Amino acid sequence: MTNYKGVRRRSLTIADRRSAAPSAAEGRDGSIPGEVVRTMSHDLLDYFAKCPQCGYAAQASETVRAFSSGLVERRLYRTCGMPCGWHDSSAQVADAVAAVALPTR
Repeated sequence: MTNYKGVRRRSLTIADRRSAAPSAAEGRDGSIPGEVVRTMSHDLLDYFAKCPQCGYAAQASETVRAFSSGLVERRLYRTCGMPCGWHDSSAQVADAVAAVALPTR
């Protein structure tokens, strides 16, 4: 994949985005609180951070997973817009009562 300047970018695979640590929605023993009943992923167009390694503009996407137990996990994936290879992810878990409703398509 190349960006608008013709610089070749490295595409991240799902394996690259997985971390060794369990998901925020997983328990310490690796158990998941119910089945995943809904998953939604989208690019964040209003993300204006910079890459901590090279200073170029970073890009971000968010994945939201809803579980049958009522928990909602929101995971933010951040990557560098240039091919330096930096990427990071963080997760938040909330009860369904405090979570934002997922839009329907």
